[in-house]
Amino acid sequence: MDAGYSDISEALTMARISIKQSWCLALSLACVRGPAGQATCLHYEPKVEELGGTLQVVDRFGPPNYGEDTTRDERLKVPILRLRAPVDICGDSTSEVNIRAFHGVTEIQLIMPEGQSPPPSLLNRAVKVTGTLSAAVSGHHFTDVLVTVSELDPAR
Repeated sequence: MDAGYSDISEALTMARISIKQSWCLALSLACVRGPAGQATCLHYEPKVEELGGTLQVVDRFGPPNYGEDTTRDERLKVPILRLRAPVDICGDSTSEVNIRAFHGVTEIQLIMPEGQSPPPSLLNRAVKVTGTLSAAVSGHHFTDVLVTVSELDPAR
């Protein structure tokens, strides 16, 4: 009872809360800092990010009902990057759209430059994608995070 607690039970409860708070703080810091203080999460636009993975095109239902009426819904071909390893996306507290953080992201939809599609020679191959990240905001967005592509190259 050295700490001024009325009984041992109260002291143990306070110790558990303190340990739990310390653990939560450590986990929060680990999400944004890696070894030697390096950032381990990717950032939303305007920062340009580089991603690696396998380029695929998947079929998805589009307008008017995005899968609720598959006999009438348009069929879309959606370019997806299946990442080499899961990544975390830092939320941007100054943005109304990109405020949400994501952990363990494994797929990112590619938004290609106007009028372009991914080159068929890169489909189902390892690629490097350079571009800016944004959060999904419409029915045409099929993953939580998207990348607006500025460069798409074979992986080296």
